[in-house]
Amino acid sequence: MKTKSTKATKSKLVLYGGLLFSIFWLALLAAMVISTKPCPGTLGYTGLNSESYRSFISCRDVNELGDFLAGAFAPLAFLWLVITVFLQSKELAAQREELSFATEAADKQADFSGKHVAILEGEQQKALLEAAANSIGFRLRTNQDFAKVEYYPPDGGTKYVELVPVSPETEKRWNDFDDRLVHWCSQELQRNFDTLKERPAAENSNLFAPLQFETVFSAIEDAMTIAPRLKEVGRARMKAMGIDRLHKTMVTIKTFLAP
Repeated sequence: MKTKSTKATKSKLVLYGGLLFSIFWLALLAAMVISTKPCPGTLGYTGLNSESYRSFISCRDVNELGDFLAGAFAPLAFLWLVITVFLQSKELAAQREELSFATEAADKQADFSGKHVAILEGEQQKALLEAAANSIGFRLRTNQDFAKVEYYPPDGGTKYVELVPVSPETEKRWNDFDDRLVHWCSQELQRNFDTLKERPAAENSNLFAPLQFETVFSAIEDAMTIAPRLKEVGRARMKAMGIDRLHKTMVTIKTFLAP
């Protein structure tokens, strides 16, 4: 691709060439006029004065002068027309090239802006998911008995069952990462609740710690509200954590154990 300096140099060469040719052409015309036979009764060429000009013009009629001027300056007019068209074409080509560069730069800027927006959206969704996971994890740790259920066996009395076990054996689970903790709680809650429903006295059961249950449940519902705004990666992470399954199971528990 030619640089701007190279193109400018070429245009200058064409312009200077046109000027040199014009000077040469005018000098040639002057020499032709001087060598032309003067009008009868005049002194001919005697230097650059008014008498010299009259000696060549006074005997020429209008048609001859018009033909002379047309023949003398038509080549120059055509030459400068060609030079003007050439220079304008170069200028238009330069403008088209600059416009092409500007369009390319605008496309790159738009592409960069689109990628930047996508990155920001991804970071925003990641932050939302992190906040949701942290909120659920925190409430699970501070309300470990949220899924404790009391039931009344046929032989009388009251017994308790933890749908999500809290014991020294499960202490490591409760201190695990938020994603893993939510996933584990989701599995345990669903499995133990299915077992509870099979017991004969299940219909006489009720939640022992409803306040803690509602505290955890509200955090999960908050997480479910952002699900429609998430893209495929975010939805996949929510599914891997088991938030949707945990939410569904807790809704079922509330309905099943409602007084």
